[in-house]
Amino acid sequence: MTTDPTIPLRPPRTPPKRCRLTFDEFKKILNSAKKSRQQYFYQAMIVALVTGQRRSDIVAIQRSDIKNGHLFIEQYKTGAKIALPLNLYCEKLNMTLEHVINNICTGKKYLIENNKKQVKLFSLTQYFSEFRDKIYYERNYWNGTPPSFHEIRSLSERLYRAQGIDTMNLLGHKSQQMTDRYNDSRGREWRYLRI
Repeated sequence: MTTDPTIPLRPPRTPPKRCRLTFDEFKKILNSAKKSRQQYFYQAMIVALVTGQRRSDIVAIQRSDIKNGHLFIEQYKTGAKIALPLNLYCEKLNMTLEHVINNICTGKKYLIENNKKQVKLFSLTQYFSEFRDKIYYERNYWNGTPPSFHEIRSLSERLYRAQGIDTMNLLGHKSQQMTDRYNDSRGREWRYLRI
């Protein structure tokens, strides 16, 4: 055979259309959220960047998950079990995970709470879209679909990889190939050569 007979059966590869979020864009949205009444959303954005976790995992983190200098997370989507050291340091925010837990998050049972209750997932999506669109209202600003709250996870991976952190374990992936997908800025950031 000279050709693969299964090629017509495979769906065509479509490039992702959702834009990645840059750190400068994140900071502007974060600063807008900090000035709002929705302080839990501001807290969620910081926790998302510092931990690199999904929305479903961020809203489920309880203070009882902190033991022996680590934050223990069992990911809802994959079941991966991750223990993040409290001294995990995000250079761009100049914060450790411990600082975020003790000084940013105000929840009593959950790290992030709204009126003493667990935060709903849709509210993170909704507020992110609202703040993003309030700041980046120009019609053609995004070259594709505007980023969602989930893009903070990709931004976290790119920032921590630049710091030399093992991002595959941070994100809870089973393969480096999956983690490398998050590392693709989709043409939104310059790659600097280190000498």
